[in-house]
Amino acid sequence: MLQPLDLLLRELLLPRVPSLRRAAAPATLPEQIGFQAPDAAWRAAVTNLHRNALNIYLVELRDNRRLRSNERQRTVIDGLSIEEPSPARVDCHYLISAWSPVDVTSNIEPTLDEHAMLYEVLVVLQQNYSLVPSRILAPVQLAPWDIYADVELPMTIAGVDGYPKLAEFWTGMGPGSRWRPAIHLVITLPVRLLRTITGPIVTTRIATWEIDGHPESSEIVMQIGGFVFDRRPPPGGGPIPDPPLPLEGAWVRLESITGTALQAMRTDEQGRFTFAKLRSDRYRLSTFAPGSSVPKVTPIDVPSASGSYEVVFT
Repeated sequence: MLQPLDLLLRELLLPRVPSLRRAAAPATLPEQIGFQAPDAAWRAAVTNLHRNALNIYLVELRDNRRLRSNERQRTVIDGLSIEEPSPARVDCHYLISAWSPVDVTSNIEPTLDEHAMLYEVLVVLQQNYSLVPSRILAPVQLAPWDIYADVELPMTIAGVDGYPKLAEFWTGMGPGSRWRPAIHLVITLPVRLLRTITGPIVTTRIATWEIDGHPESSEIVMQIGGFVFDRRPPPGGGPIPDPPLPLEGAWVRLESITGTALQAMRTDEQGRFTFAKLRSDRYRLSTFAPGSSVPKVTPIDVPSASGSYEVVFT
C-alpha cells in the first residue's frame, strides 16, 4: 500500500500546485514530484529537469496505537468460518521539500520560489485534510486500493511539534546538502491483516442434560444452524449466480413434519439462521424469500446425516 500512497500524493499535488507549471509548458510532468532521498543525485536530477520540483520523502513508519482495535470480523465462505482482524493503522511520516533548478545569483533568489511552492502545497493539503482515493484517482487507478477506495485517510499537516530529527535528516543527505524548510506530513494508512480459517462452521450443537446420579433423567437437546442461498437469475435477466448468493432477510420457519409452526426467524447478511432447543426428530423448513408469500418447503432430519441444513432458491 505504500507505493499506491506515494502515487496518490503525486496525483493530488501535481495538477494543483501552480509553481510546478511554467507559462511556456503548462502541462506538468510526473518527474516534478520525486520520492527518492533529497541527496546529491536528486539535486542533479532537478537541475537537469529545468523545472521546479517537489521531493516527498518517506522518513519513517510508526504504529498508531490509538486507532488499533482487537475486534475481529467473522464470515462464512464455502462452509468455512473465516476470521479477519481489524486493519492495523500505521502513520506514514513524509518530509516535503521544494526545489528550484536555478542557481543563486545577484539577480535571482530561487529560495523565494521554493517558499512560494511550499505555501501552495500547504494550501492544497489543507483543502484536503483527509485523502479519499476515489476522489483523486481515475477509476482505472483504483485497483490497488481495493476495499479502501472510498475510505478517508487522515492527515496531520505541519504538526505543532514538527519533525524532531530534521537536523539529522539534512545532515544525512551528504556533503553539499543544506538545511531547507520541509512540511512534515503524517498520513494514517490501514494495513489489511491476513484472514485465518478457524474451522468448518458448526451446524449442529448437541447438549445432554442429566440430574447427577439419575441417568434416567437424561435429556438431549440440539441447536442447528443453516444457510439460505439464491441461485435464481437476476430480476432484469442475466447469468445465474455461481456460486449462489447468500439470501439476507428471508423468513425461515421451523415446522413439525405435519406443518405445525415451531420457531421462525429472518436470515442475517450471510443468509444464516439458527434454531435451538430441538429434540432428535424429523422437521421441515418453510422458507419465504423476501417479497414472496409462497414458501419453499424442505424436509430435514435433526441431527442431519450430512451435517447441513441448507435451502437454495432456484
